[in-house]
Amino acid sequence: MSNSKRIFIYGPIAALVLLALVYSIYWFVTAGRMTAELERLDGNEIVPGLTLQFASSEIGGFPFRFDVRLSGATIAVQWQDGVSAWRSERIALHAKPYGRELYNFEAEGLQTLTWPNEEGAPQNILQISSGITRAKLVLEEGRLARFEIDLLNAEGKDASLSAAPMREFRVARVQLQLLAAEDATIELTVALDAAEIGAGYRPALGTNLSRVRVEGRISEASPFQDLRSGTMDVRAALETWRNAGGAIILDPIEAAWGGTLLLGTSELTLDQEHRFSGLLTASPEDPVSFLGALSQSEMISADARAQLSNFREMASGLPGNLDLPIRLEARFPLGPEPTIPSLQLQGMNGIVVMLGARRRRSALPPLRWKVIECAPRLTPRLYLSYRGRNRVLRYPDRLR
Repeated sequence: MSNSKRIFIYGPIAALVLLALVYSIYWFVTAGRMTAELERLDGNEIVPGLTLQFASSEIGGFPFRFDVRLSGATIAVQWQDGVSAWRSERIALHAKPYGRELYNFEAEGLQTLTWPNEEGAPQNILQISSGITRAKLVLEEGRLARFEIDLLNAEGKDASLSAAPMREFRVARVQLQLLAAEDATIELTVALDAAEIGAGYRPALGTNLSRVRVEGRISEASPFQDLRSGTMDVRAALETWRNAGGAIILDPIEAAWGGTLLLGTSELTLDQEHRFSGLLTASPEDPVSFLGALSQSEMISADARAQLSNFREMASGLPGNLDLPIRLEARFPLGPEPTIPSLQLQGMNGIVVMLGARRRRSALPPLRWKVIECAPRLTPRLYLSYRGRNRVLRYPDRLR
C-alpha cells in the first residue's frame, strides 16, 4: 500500500483521536478547576449576600456534560432580623461544555425553607418533599436572562415549633418563570395545578385549590441588572429597588378554588421590613357558587355561615343570575397568625370579603331579606335589612 493511501486512511482517524485527546484534557482540567472552586466556595459567598455550604461534592458527566452533585447543601442570606435559608439533601447542576450558557438544576430529598419570624419568636420552617424538582437558568452576555422552576407531586408542611396541627399541603405541579425584558422589567408567570390545602391553614374557600394562573411583571427592575450578573449584593439590590418605587404587578390572576372561579389583580411592594405590602382584589365569576363555598368555610363564625348559606339558597332560587357584586380583598402583610375574613355589606356595592392581619371575628351583621313580586315587566327587588336600615340590591331579571 502506498504512503498516500495510508495517509488518506489513517489521517482522519488520527485527527479524531487527537481531537478526542485534546477535548478529554480540556474536560478534566475544567473539572479540576470546578472542584477547586467548590472547595473555595464552601462556607463562603457564591454571589454577594448568598452563602453556600455543603457536606460533600462530586463532579462527573464525562464526556458530554458537567454534572456537579452536592449533598447536604444550604444556600442562605443574612437579613437584619435573621437568616433565610434553603436546605436540600441533594442537588445537582448539569451544564454542557459547549453551546449556550444553559444550566439545569435538580433537587432530591427533603427541601427545607427557613425565614425569620417576629422578634423573639422561633423561625418559620417549611419542609417540602417532591417527586421531581427542576430549575433552569439561561445566561446571556454573563447575566441571568431566564429562570424557571418546576415542582411535581410536592408535599409540604409547616414544621415551625409553634405551628398548628394540619398545616400541610399537596400539589400536583407548581411552575414559576422569570424572564428579563428589554424595558427594564421582569416578566413573571406562575401556574399551580391540583392543590390540597390542609385544614390547619384554615383555607377560606375549602381545601381544594384546583388551578391558579398568574401573569405579571416586576417594574423598575434596573437595580437588578448587577444582581443578574452576580456582582451586586442581594440585600442592596432589593433595597435599591424598593426605594426606586418598584412593584410586582399581577394582572390577571385566575384561581379555581372551592368550585368557583376568582378573577383578580394585585400590586405589591416591599415595606421597610422587606415584607410584601399591598392589596389583592378578586371577584367571583359566579357569585352564587362563591357564597356557597364561603358558607362552608370554618374561618367564618357559625352564625355568619348559616346566614350566607340561607342567602345563597334564596338567591339561587330566583330567575337568572344574582346581580350582587362581590369582591375579595386581601391586605398585605397578613401577619404571622391565621386570618379571619371580615365581611361587609355595602348596599348597592354588594359584599366585600376582607382578609387582614389578625382579625378575630366576623364583621358580617345580621341579614334579613325578602323578595317583592312586582307587576309584569317590572324589575323585582331583593331587600336586605342592614342594622335596621333598608338597602336595596337590584335583581336584574324581569318576571315573566
